[in-house]
Amino acid sequence: FYNFLKEGRPIITPVLRYDSYEINDGGDRVNAWTFGLNYFVRENLKLRLEYWKRNGAGSVGNSVSDDNRLTLQFDAFF
Repeated sequence: FYNFLKEGRPIITPVLRYDSYEINDGGDRVNAWTFGLNYFVRENLKLRLEYWKRNGAGSVGNSVSDDNRLTLQFDAFF
C-alpha cells in the first residue's frame, strides 16, 4: 500500500494484494485478489472500501468455487 499525504498525515491509502495458496493437501490451488481504498476522514476516523475475489484454479474437478466480497467499513479509533 501507499499513503497519499495531506498536511503531513495520511488521507488516502490504496491497497492491492494477490494471494496464491493450496488446500486439500495440495489438490486444489486458490488465487485471490484484494483491491481496497482507505480514506482517513479525520485523524481517528477511517472509511474503508474493499473488493475481494477468489478463483479456484488448476486441475479439473477443483473443489474451490469462485467467490467475491465487497466490504464497506467505518473505523473510529479512541
